[in-house]
Amino acid sequence: MMGYDINTNVPVFSRIFEGGKLDKTSIQDVFVQYEFKDTLFIVDRGFYSKKNIDLMSSNGNKYIIPLSPNLNDYKEAVKDLNLNKSFVYSKNKEEGIIQYKEIVEDNRRIIVYRDYKENSAKCNDYLINLADGKKGFSQEEFEKVKDYFGLIVIQTNCMDKSVEEIYCLYKKRWKIETFFNYFKNTSNIESLYEQNYYELQGMSFIMLIYGLIHSEMKKAVSKQKGKNINDCLIEGRYVKIHKSNGKWSMYNVKKERKKFLDSLNVDPNEVPNIK
Repeated sequence: MMGYDINTNVPVFSRIFEGGKLDKTSIQDVFVQYEFKDTLFIVDRGFYSKKNIDLMSSNGNKYIIPLSPNLNDYKEAVKDLNLNKSFVYSKNKEEGIIQYKEIVEDNRRIIVYRDYKENSAKCNDYLINLADGKKGFSQEEFEKVKDYFGLIVIQTNCMDKSVEEIYCLYKKRWKIETFFNYFKNTSNIESLYEQNYYELQGMSFIMLIYGLIHSEMKKAVSKQKGKNINDCLIEGRYVKIHKSNGKWSMYNVKKERKKFLDSLNVDPNEVPNIK
């Protein structure tokens, strides 16, 4: 489990749990180890439980969580899908219309959102498959599901934020999805299997430090045109730093490569002395 700050784009905590442990119980262990105050949690629907909602509401904390279709609150919220209010959501120079309705009760809000563009695209795909005579597609089934395409139901106790702000905050959750995907599919961290409890906790700490380094590297590389992290690491392998007279210095480094290191904010004189 990884906690990630969507504002600074850095991980803030890391814990390793047994594979068979439910997400909703794992988060309770995190609250035992760390103290959270005035924190906004944007979490996946797998963390939903009454106890977790209470934890994420205590000590001035707030939460934003999507509801699973099997929950009664979800079913009640989507009985009427006449979403007659809307706003424009912008991301990466693209804009889309988000339809919504809101239910407020007991110091919580349940907001039903529907991405009009996604809904239209999925309706179109369904009708194409229907016209092609593919199995599993029927006009009767289409009438049942068409209003649910692009739909998401959010529960939150953020009473001071607009419906649009809640949606924008939830969409930022994608940052941790891409970050976690890097850990699982690129870093190969899962190959370092451990069984010992204490070694697992050490591995959890290493993952956090690794994540912090990756975050800083990603931030620096974002300023490099046409280069990704791997390109920069390969370029950096050609640079040798030597210690002479108590100071770290670079020797025989091309001017272009020195300029490249400066752009990454790398200063050999800041290398710490490690005994």
